[in-house]
Amino acid sequence: ETCFAIGEEIYYGVGATSEPNGYVAVDDFWMFDTGSNTWTPRASFPNGGIYGCASFAIGNKGYVATGTTSAGGTTNNIWEYDPVGDTWTMKAPLPADPRRYSAGFAIGAYGYVVAGQSGSTPLSDLWRYDPSGDSWSQMSSFGGSGEQSFAFVIGTDAFVGSSYGMLPLWKYDASNDSWLPRSNHPGMGAVFALGGTGYAISGMQSYTYSPASDFWSPVSGPPS
Repeated sequence: ETCFAIGEEIYYGVGATSEPNGYVAVDDFWMFDTGSNTWTPRASFPNGGIYGCASFAIGNKGYVATGTTSAGGTTNNIWEYDPVGDTWTMKAPLPADPRRYSAGFAIGAYGYVVAGQSGSTPLSDLWRYDPSGDSWSQMSSFGGSGEQSFAFVIGTDAFVGSSYGMLPLWKYDASNDSWLPRSNHPGMGAVFALGGTGYAISGMQSYTYSPASDFWSPVSGPPS
């Protein structure tokens, strides 16, 4: 699955179901209204669905990029979602290898797609997307392994890592296109930022991350 937020609304969907012959992409897409606490179905993702994709939001548009398609191959396409018209529009593809399990994030007026896997090869490249010109620029590669990447943003810095085990977290400074290694992160789980703090939530153990101290603190996990 993937999700992004526009204003007070959260958009969530796509992903895959586990079938006897492997994963099967799904295309349903939903809007959650945080004010009314309700879900509304939205236009399905084009071409039969996708999973292992990256996403981000810029202004009043959402973007879903790369991933594994319903046909079973990886892609470098990016799609723009317009919540006003409830429409999907294909934009200029990422000018790099098709990939899956990349991470997406947005800082200011730009979206970013980082790392992931091309076949079984981990990637570390970073690409910046400019929606105003529908164009891509390659930025400095991050120093970690790109398998099953995640990202969250605190202030004007992005924090990127891989979901495999106790691997270093990396901080990306978009103002000077530079990376700084940070402390090891606690591994797999849902990762996000809220109120200047990073969170890694899993069924066994959850953590908060302080960028000021560069420290992960264990906290109680979700109810079982």
